[in-house]
Amino acid sequence: MVPAGRKIIEFEDHWVRIDNTNPSSENPWYKAQYEAQNMCRLPGGNSQYTVDCPFLTENDRRRNFVQDQFVESAVHAVFTYARALKQAHTQLCGTRGMCAALRQLSTTDFYHDYMRDLTFTYGKAERVESLASYSLDPYNAAATVDYEGNDLLNPAFEVFSFNNYPSGINYKFISVSCP
Repeated sequence: MVPAGRKIIEFEDHWVRIDNTNPSSENPWYKAQYEAQNMCRLPGGNSQYTVDCPFLTENDRRRNFVQDQFVESAVHAVFTYARALKQAHTQLCGTRGMCAALRQLSTTDFYHDYMRDLTFTYGKAERVESLASYSLDPYNAAATVDYEGNDLLNPAFEVFSFNNYPSGINYKFISVSCP
């Protein structure tokens, strides 16, 4: 059993569209991480590897892309924090920019007063169609984040069976449906 997560198309699009030979300066560690993960050397990289990295097209990278099971929960965490911060700013400051009351807000008060009981449903404002869609199969409903205390209500899980199906030789994890 593992936490289930929606495939977030926008996340995949971001990663497969990165030019490995010239990544954005917003992520200065990308080249080193890519070289270490693939045990190869990119042009202009400082890798100890002697084999040049193969050139992969966007389609090649998309075919090989596997989204980590925790991406959706990480996105929920970022949007939860952002919504809580926006709410705290609105209540404490009332004007643009940082105010003294927000600077003095303790992490404990921020958590208890703004994050702990937050509930929201993704919409167009978040610009994550994969989570806001009412028509994107297979979900057919926008994702809702609903916290009660320290827990996320109604978490989803995926159940796997470890069988030698279909080949009879190699065991594989097969997702199984639960009623």
